[in-house]
This record gives sequence, structure tokens and C-alpha cells, in this order.
Amino acid sequence: MPTKTPIFLLVKSPADFQLLLAKLIAGGEDKEQATAQIAKALDEFVVEGIKTTIPFHQRVIGSELFAKGDLSTSFIDRLMEEEPG
Repeated sequence: MPTKTPIFLLVKSPADFQLLLAKLIAGGEDKEQATAQIAKALDEFVVEGIKTTIPFHQRVIGSELFAKGDLSTSFIDRLMEEEPG
């Protein structure tokens, strides 16, 4: 799975500032295949020493709303209401 990551992180960031450490890219013949690839990659992704948004993205990819394509500007709110984490 291709990732775009810096080799060294030379910036010390304040706690309220979020850095993009990596970009995970997945593809497939269809949505189901691409979703399976990204889910597997997220399960195997390791970042040590800081908190990441990986658990949130796993929740999104694994949600019934996402699988059904029920996406809109209220998706995150509905995800949090219907599938408490």
C-alpha cells in the first residue's frame, strides 16, 4: 500500500496543532475492494509516540453508513449518534 511519509519529523509541534504525518492511498476495482484495502492498511499502520486519527478512520471505513454510501455533510454527526465509539 503506497504511503507518502516524511523520513524524519523535524518539527516539534504544540499539542493543539495537527501535522499530516502520512497519506494513505488505496484503490481497487470497486468500492468494496478499495474499502477492504484501506481497512487492512489502517489495521497494519503503526505510528508510535503520538495520538493519531487512525481509530476514527477505522470507524468511518467500518461503518454501515459508509458502506451504504449514505454520505453527506451530516455524516460525522450521524456516525457518532448511531455508532457510539
